[in-house]
Amino acid sequence: MKHINGLYTQYFNRTHNTEGALFRGRYKAVLVDADNYLLHVSRYIHRNPIETSTPLVDDLAKYKWSSYSAFIKSGATPTWLVRDFIFSLQGKKRKYAAYKQFVEYECNEEVSAFYGAKKLLSVLGSDDFVESIKSYIATSNNESKLFSKRHSANDVITYLANHFNVEVDDIVMVKKGRKEKNLPRWYAIKLCQDLTGLDLQALADVFNVKHYSAISKAVGRLNALIIENKQVKLQWEALRGCLMSEVKI
Repeated sequence: MKHINGLYTQYFNRTHNTEGALFRGRYKAVLVDADNYLLHVSRYIHRNPIETSTPLVDDLAKYKWSSYSAFIKSGATPTWLVRDFIFSLQGKKRKYAAYKQFVEYECNEEVSAFYGAKKLLSVLGSDDFVESIKSYIATSNNESKLFSKRHSANDVITYLANHFNVEVDDIVMVKKGRKEKNLPRWYAIKLCQDLTGLDLQALADVFNVKHYSAISKAVGRLNALIIENKQVKLQWEALRGCLMSEVKI
């Protein structure tokens, strides 16, 4: 999703002759305990237009960039909009009226505090739910980073500099006029994107490029090379595996 957001930002800026971030820091996936919290999360999302210092509308149903109106009245809806599961969590026959009353009452304080935190956690749920996810990750081969201790960019870059016996500057600095593929740098960029949680602009700062589009381009080149070159694919998997093995649950 972060990569898609970055690509769309490039397209938007080219089309409209603008520059800068559109979605920086906007995307964050959260695993939700559906049975106990999903209904409250749905309410939190639908109340966003009025939960601001300056409400965007005086009536939630009038906010056109929301699916809320489709949840409070019958009628045709986009094929991608799924409402039935949310309605099933209410357990009431008058689903539209019940959902409207539920949303317009007020937000759940716990959910509001969760999404209002400066650093958003990866799981929203009961203690039992959180422990079950930890247990699943610990006993499977899943490479999920939900509870992992993230690497710092410095960890990744130092590891690769040592592995390839090059200077750190060979990885973090742009070499003008360099024609050959700088694989250690490309590996570092992609690994930092995967393992550090840094957004594109932060990565641009780390790797000393003026615009974050250069980060997306480097990752794109490496992705293509991984597909085309078996040796590069094996080397990439080995490097990522070594760093992942050092990340503890």
